[in-house]
Amino acid sequence: MVKPGDRVCTGTLIGAPDGENSAAVHASVSGTVKNIGLYPHPFFGSALAVEIESDGKDTLDPGIRRRNTDAMSREEILNCLREAGIAELNGAGASKIQTVIIDGTECEPYLVGDYLVMMEKALELVEGAKIVKRVTGAGQVYLAAGENSLEAIETVNSKLFSLGENFIEAVTLPAYYPQGEPRRLIKDVLAIEVPRGKTAADLGILILNVSTVVAVYEAVKLGKPLYERVVTVSGECLAQTKNLMVRLGTPLHEVIRQCSGFLRKPGRLVMGGLMRGVHQEDMNAPVVNATTSLIALPPEEAKQSETQACIRCGYCIEACPEKLVPSILTLAVEAGREEFLKEFGLGNCTLCGNCSYVCPSKRPMTELLTAGERPLMAPPFIRAEVSSLGMTWIKFLLLLPMALISVYVFGLKALNVLALSVFSAALAETALLLALKKKIRLQDGNALLTGLLTAFLIPAGSPWWVAALGGAFAVLAGRELFGGTGQYVFQPALLAKIFLITFWPEQAGGWLLPLQIRWAALLLNGAMIAAGFLLMQRRVIPVRLPYYYMAAYLAVSLALGRDALGDMLTGPALMLAFFYLPDFPCVPGVPRARVYFSLCAACLGAVLRFVCGLPGGEIYGILFMNALTPAFDRYVRPRFLGERPKFF
Repeated sequence: MVKPGDRVCTGTLIGAPDGENSAAVHASVSGTVKNIGLYPHPFFGSALAVEIESDGKDTLDPGIRRRNTDAMSREEILNCLREAGIAELNGAGASKIQTVIIDGTECEPYLVGDYLVMMEKALELVEGAKIVKRVTGAGQVYLAAGENSLEAIETVNSKLFSLGENFIEAVTLPAYYPQGEPRRLIKDVLAIEVPRGKTAADLGILILNVSTVVAVYEAVKLGKPLYERVVTVSGECLAQTKNLMVRLGTPLHEVIRQCSGFLRKPGRLVMGGLMRGVHQEDMNAPVVNATTSLIALPPEEAKQSETQACIRCGYCIEACPEKLVPSILTLAVEAGREEFLKEFGLGNCTLCGNCSYVCPSKRPMTELLTAGERPLMAPPFIRAEVSSLGMTWIKFLLLLPMALISVYVFGLKALNVLALSVFSAALAETALLLALKKKIRLQDGNALLTGLLTAFLIPAGSPWWVAALGGAFAVLAGRELFGGTGQYVFQPALLAKIFLITFWPEQAGGWLLPLQIRWAALLLNGAMIAAGFLLMQRRVIPVRLPYYYMAAYLAVSLALGRDALGDMLTGPALMLAFFYLPDFPCVPGVPRARVYFSLCAACLGAVLRFVCGLPGGEIYGILFMNALTPAFDRYVRPRFLGERPKFF
């Protein structure tokens, strides 16, 4: 369209679209075309661009003038939008639209640009929505905004009232991420689900951002093409945080200069939101029409945590807005199991980053879900504070009061069991890692916790070698044999207990906890209940899983005519419910499957103990259900958003 040396005005067409998925490009300043070539691009690395040397006059293109939209036909309006660089509306799709949703949710942290547009350009928003409704022939127009944008909704409603219009229905939605995701937005606004394999357009629904609707008004009514946009510039490293109207093509360093520069060097400069934005290395990269924000993160927030093994906690499943199972999907990607990717709905993933955000092991879930196609510095750029290492140490510390009570009652006999089991577990792990020439990881606390849990299953006064053998077996055969942290199938301490009582029933039968002594039982049960509530509150163990286990255990005991409360408080059930049953790698990741898992484990364990007379029947019940965990994960998965309901 132009060549070096040409004079251009602000709004002059310099790049024509070459297809339905492309848009026209206009000069954002007046001046002289200096060069045409490859320049830095914030999303693609580099792209063909036109460099314009500004003359400082900002002379508007003669084609930018007010128009009488009432006299324009639908085709003329669509052509005007194409020429203005607004690609969201095209002739083929616009005629099929029945419902328009104007998205003003802006759910990511720091972003307030859409809120500002609704506040300061409410009239333009209403007029733009009127044009969109006219072009598409839509019967309904909704304005969706978060409950933290009530003032903006009231401003838009006041403009509607002053114009005597009521064609826009404002919908207030909860302010959570990713509220602006098309499937989620449609479900929350229209109470319908987009079927799997379908898009919003297939259902006659058009979703437009508030800034796009304002741009429609400016393009049609004022003849102004898209050459500037609102950009939120924020972050703790900036001297000033601002919302700026920025011309497209402005270098990032110039935008930062308008905010008085950096107070200190940022750890990362993110274009877009922290959950889905792109890290910017080159400050010469320009602002483009998709730039919503620039966020300067301090080094302490941008620091990447060390990645740990997946512990199958299920947090990613609970956080996924598409109802997928990211833990299985990412493990399938790592193992190259493509058959699982389709079965578990990888194609439905919207790369929102929720799974990466909540992952306590700090795994790069988002990168894995794109099969490694995303850059290493991929979003999200913020993470939840919980970590798998912290979860291990919290559980270890909460077990110490119960260990102290046992030592107080049994003296050195209990202390020997505790010390030998923990020491042998740590020694076994260290020796194995040294033999395999791997990094020693005692600091993660997993071996120490396994040894302590094993110690509680061994009676005080048992021979020293029983405790030592139990701790070592739990680590080597229970954990490392299956691949280590997050990979083991059976709860290691319970597996060690079954091993010991199978070969040495007299020496290993019984428990370390003095539950037969009244005052000790009261203290121990109180400590276990308090610890269990804290573990669930901190989400160190699956929430509600112990409740289902204890309820089913009590129900079976009552059905058999026994003292249900006595069985619960003087036996191992309470301890098992809070510290052994909810071991993340050994339970299903899907919340609904966890309910079935805990109910079956409790019923089976109670029947084995009370009906079959099997000592430690509760342990056998849990281990049997551990073996069924992979089946639960595969066949009792969540229903994808938009998938037809199934029995499981």
